[in-house]
Amino acid sequence: MASVNRIHGILFEFGISLRVGMRVIERLSATLAERMLPPRLAQVLERLHIHF
Repeated sequence: MASVNRIHGILFEFGISLRVGMRVIERLSATLAERMLPPRLAQVLERLHIHF
């Protein structure tokens, strides 16, 4: 659950607000593909997603 909170927090800092719930996190890769985020940030989020 800590990874999910980190993902939500990081995205919120970049102005991306996601709904609460596991389905949103399960579709994280698709969400990241739709947004223009710095490549390093996308890598960090993908690693958190894998850890989740």
